[in-house]
Amino acid sequence: PMMMRRSLDWGIRFTVSSEVKNYMLERKRAENKGEKLAMHELIACGLVGGAFSALTHPIDNILTNSQKPMPPGTSRDLGSVVKRMMRESGSKAFTRGFAIKIIDNAYHMAWMYGIGTIVYEEMHEFLNKKT
Repeated sequence: PMMMRRSLDWGIRFTVSSEVKNYMLERKRAENKGEKLAMHELIACGLVGGAFSALTHPIDNILTNSQKPMPPGTSRDLGSVVKRMMRESGSKAFTRGFAIKIIDNAYHMAWMYGIGTIVYEEMHEFLNKKT
């Protein structure tokens, strides 16, 4: 389950960030404002992608609840965990901590996507000069 959740999370982060980047580049080209995004624009792309990846947060809450200590014999399959969460906390069980997850994901993805893209482009340019 964790591998699927992580794959989905990072897939959303990079897909949304890349789509926002492509959209911003198209707008720049249409307005004849260049072919590259500035650092702050790349950071904005990462912010959006990171925030969207928080959509996987309910999966995190289900995984967390499936791992907490329970009396012996308590069923830990997906259906049982979801039913127990609903019984104990209602629908809030799936969204508890959602706001902080949005902030955390957006912040980390903003720096990773913004600075990561700049570093990648600089390294690519540097390595191409050597050949």
